[in-house]
Amino acid sequence: MEIPESVVTASPPTVSPPAITLPLGECADALYRLREQRLALQHELDGLAAEETRYREHLVAALEQQGLTAVSGQTCRAGLNPTHIGHVTDWAALEEYIIVTGDFSLLQRRLNDAALRERWAEGETVPGVDPFAVTKVSLTKAH
Repeated sequence: MEIPESVVTASPPTVSPPAITLPLGECADALYRLREQRLALQHELDGLAAEETRYREHLVAALEQQGLTAVSGQTCRAGLNPTHIGHVTDWAALEEYIIVTGDFSLLQRRLNDAALRERWAEGETVPGVDPFAVTKVSLTKAH
């Protein structure tokens, strides 16, 4: 299937800002409160995730110790699904392999933004990469 030229060359969509009618100072305060609420919820979620990990690790250890691959409760069935993931022990060897074979499918497609900013600050261009402006908002509590 051929992708239409208009799709290939389309620029990223522009997003209209939400209709907020608060004065700017109140808008900043609202943003700060929302962030604080999100962080409080995230703290709760982090605690739940830690407890979830504790139960998961217990189940894995207990099932393996008892020679079982699954167990059923009243609401669910928990089963072990062994798999393998990569653990790089020699980055230089892996990088050489990727360069020699040209097989970049072993890597995830994500740029190191800090490394790019360093190169751009030195006036270096990186082929195939254009700077994309992103504006962040810094929030600090007023005294």
